Amino acid sequence: MFAVPAFAVIHEVTGDIDVGISRDVLQATSVCKSESVYFKLVEMIANGKRDQGIKMVDAAIARGDCVQVKTQSVTVISVKMAKISGSERKVASIYAIVRVRSASFDGYVAPSTLSDRGFDIIKTVQVMNKKLGAPLVQ
Repeated sequence: MFAVPAFAVIHEVTGDIDVGISRDVLQATSVCKSESVYFKLVEMIANGKRDQGIKMVDAAIARGDCVQVKTQSVTVISVKMAKISGSERKVASIYAIVRVRSASFDGYVAPSTLSDRGFDIIKTVQVMNKKLGAPLVQ
């Protein structure tokens, strides 16, 4: 497993937030059983450890915790959010992960991989970060 320096922080993780069930197109990506894989990736990026984060996701795919999927239609179920900070992003910013479902999987993806709802989710998170005085990252 990969060690993350102690100054990386994931906090204030929400439960599933109902955003209204809707259909969307998911671009080819990795879908993970748990949101923690994506939040851990963001934590590693916030610490300047992007390459380690990619290796961590690759390991999650190898273990079967995540699967790579082709572009397809999905149902957007909910959103989870967390505040994340680190050595390279000292001010905590809010990040969102989206829960989606298809005929073959149920899991979490980055909102940027959704064709329609993803943009709305990212913009909402950016507005929330602006109100907090945090960087508008996602």
